[in-house]
Amino acid sequence: MVLSIRRIACAAVFALAPLSVANACDIYSPCCEYIRVRTYVTTYETRTEWVVVEDECGCPRRVPQTYTVPIRVPVTRLVKVCH
Repeated sequence: MVLSIRRIACAAVFALAPLSVANACDIYSPCCEYIRVRTYVTTYETRTEWVVVEDECGCPRRVPQTYTVPIRVPVTRLVKVCH
């Protein structure tokens, strides 16, 4: 008799155990996960080229010409998404 009461008590504890433990995703709290998102940031790089121009006498002359070029840089970050 004592052995069967222990079995019943043990079975009841194991049956009710999942109800007392909070899952990572239950009805009261949303499930959240992290997703990798790739975005692009535009930066500007300065470049210098030597170009040939004519001076006031009509003679060719090399001068430096500086300009900026837009460059798209990929940036990966983690975003938290909750369901």
